[in-house]
Amino acid sequence: MTANPDLDYLKEYFFSKPEGTSDRDEEKKESADLFLSSIKRKVFFEGNDKYLSEQYAVDHYSFLPYRYFERFVTFLTTGLDAHNLLRDDLVLSISKSEKIYNNEVGRENVCISTNSLKKSTTKAFYGFKAADFELVLPDVGNQTEYIEYFPDHIIFRHVDKTASLEINIDLFEILMRIKEGYVPTSIEIRTFFLNLEMFKRRILAKRSTKVFLTEDDSNLYSFEKSASGKLVLNKI
Repeated sequence: MTANPDLDYLKEYFFSKPEGTSDRDEEKKESADLFLSSIKRKVFFEGNDKYLSEQYAVDHYSFLPYRYFERFVTFLTTGLDAHNLLRDDLVLSISKSEKIYNNEVGRENVCISTNSLKKSTTKAFYGFKAADFELVLPDVGNQTEYIEYFPDHIIFRHVDKTASLEINIDLFEILMRIKEGYVPTSIEIRTFFLNLEMFKRRILAKRSTKVFLTEDDSNLYSFEKSASGKLVLNKI
């Protein structure tokens, strides 16, 4: 009996792969695809992270189609967000999804486009303080006493609990990439942004603390009410 039959299959797939880019044999292409998918699965479930890291600078997370899976799972496991770093990154991601590109403003405020100046060269955004939002895990009550349970989403919500957004791994991944400058495709927007758009609408029902204005994405102005009740325009 073979001790590691999966290795025999891997060898068979490997040695049956195309000989080069000019090799158009469909069966060999299929063998190459099977080898890649099989070796990824084997390394993911059985690989030694220490060895992989030392020899190849990767770990088993590297074989997932998500760049930010580890960060996502870390919060699901602990429920801890030290210094609100994850919350602030999500705030910035949501702001950038509205096409405001000032990192400081976008991180300190959930910025949502007013949508009222479509024909104007000036863009306007309502601002809601990041400090008024929090990250929590879903509460399933005492069910965990009877069944094995692990959360599959993060809840990003206003502290008054009137508006919340469930962030699963797919939405989390896209938001984190948006923070880094990624522009989502129309298919991704239609697929993953429905709940995000509903969340933004619920936030817009609240009173904004500031309005941000810009004509060129470089020069930004804030418009807010002072302690004396006067409206003040400041250049940021």
